[in-house]
Amino acid sequence: MRRAQVAAVVAVLALAGAGAAGAASAGGDSSPPAGAAAKKRAVKNVKVADNFFAPKRLTVKRGTTIRWRWSNANADTHDVFLRKAPKGVRRFSSPPAATFFSYKRKLRKPGVYKMICTFHQGMTMRVVVRKR
Repeated sequence: MRRAQVAAVVAVLALAGAGAAGAASAGGDSSPPAGAAAKKRAVKNVKVADNFFAPKRLTVKRGTTIRWRWSNANADTHDVFLRKAPKGVRRFSSPPAATFFSYKRKLRKPGVYKMICTFHQGMTMRVVVRKR
């Protein structure tokens, strides 16, 4: 009698699993359709290390986000200060940090952006933003 009960429970669970699998294959899953997928956002990472940015020069499309990531091996404090930008772009600067920090900005206006570390004037980078 005990075996019959166990066999019945196993059969019910197997059928329930098969029904769920059939619903998923029939479009019952929760993933969005390919056409409705969110637009992939462009992000470029820049390493902030002791006395240099890497890469030092970038060319990106309009609307790209630049994410500066401070190296965990840094011994010095650094920041990112927008020294020169296309007309109408507001200047920005990151808080000073040494390690375990990141800062990001979306560059929307085409043109040349020049950044420096205010603690190390020779630490510079340039980003060219294209229209397309």
